Amino acid sequence: MVKFHRIGRTSYKSLRRVNKDPYGRKSWVRLSIENAEAEYKALTCMWKNGARVPRPIGLGVNAIAMELIDGVQLSEKPELGDPEKVLDEIISTIKIAYTCCKIIHGDLSPYNIMVTNDIPYIIDWPQSSRASEETLYRDLSHIISFFEKEYEIVREIPQILSYIRG
Repeated sequence: MVKFHRIGRTSYKSLRRVNKDPYGRKSWVRLSIENAEAEYKALTCMWKNGARVPRPIGLGVNAIAMELIDGVQLSEKPELGDPEKVLDEIISTIKIAYTCCKIIHGDLSPYNIMVTNDIPYIIDWPQSSRASEETLYRDLSHIISFFEKEYEIVREIPQILSYIRG
């Protein structure tokens, strides 16, 4: 699969107009390239450390070639054979990202998790950022509340945080 990164010029210009340009004076083309590079770097680190993410194959300008995950989004509430195991796998990937790669997804939700044969893969990492406790807590909260609501699995975030921190 090839994923093209393209930060929209229109939306980027609107940020500049209201003086909320978080990227300095970089062009939207340069930002698209940096976005692709950041996602490729994140995927490569996590893949090498055994995380459940698509295998990165290559990077070219603003495009990433990666393994195609043929599955269903977790947001579609698929019937899982062992939902606790799926949640454990997701938490393990978060731990690898946090401890080995020093990053947090930053936008983790059931929409960014593909499931195939009860194996979850966390996708869409261009917005990943340096590990912060606040972002880690927010990402975990989204996933834990989803599993509690949809699969009746109750987990305590403080215990998960202790496990992730190692």
